[in-house]
Amino acid sequence: MKDYEKGERGKRTRRLCNLGGTVENLAPEVKELTRTEMYELWSTLYTIFLIKVLPDNS
Repeated sequence: MKDYEKGERGKRTRRLCNLGGTVENLAPEVKELTRTEMYELWSTLYTIFLIKVLPDNS
């Protein structure tokens, strides 16, 4: 893997870890969720966001 790609991958990993830490800080209950449950939660939240928030900003 090229050094550039390694650097970008490291940045992505750090961003994802920070995002996960923020989610756990705001909603500690998510620590107990399985990967599938977490995916379903985010999928639902994103769907709600698309339905409720985006049309208002059109």
